[in-house]
Amino acid sequence: MSSVDVARRMLAELGRTLDAAILVDAVDGDGPVTVSGTLLRGAHAVTVNAEAATEAEALVELGRRVLQITGADDGWLRRYGLGMG
Repeated sequence: MSSVDVARRMLAELGRTLDAAILVDAVDGDGPVTVSGTLLRGAHAVTVNAEAATEAEALVELGRRVLQITGADDGWLRRYGLGMG
């Protein structure tokens, strides 16, 4: 399984855990890569953009930003391995 597949699965699990949908709307560039996504939670939608050296890293950064937006504590960051790098 590729690192991009792992990162996408992490986002899907994170979304289920947060009772939210994390949609990846666009992936642009070859390096650095910009990922544009949308966080849907209840009646709210927030556009989230993240940039990193690779697509997998940008998806992980998207997950970090989703956790920050939702107000998750540091335990969530450790649980999903998002506090590293």
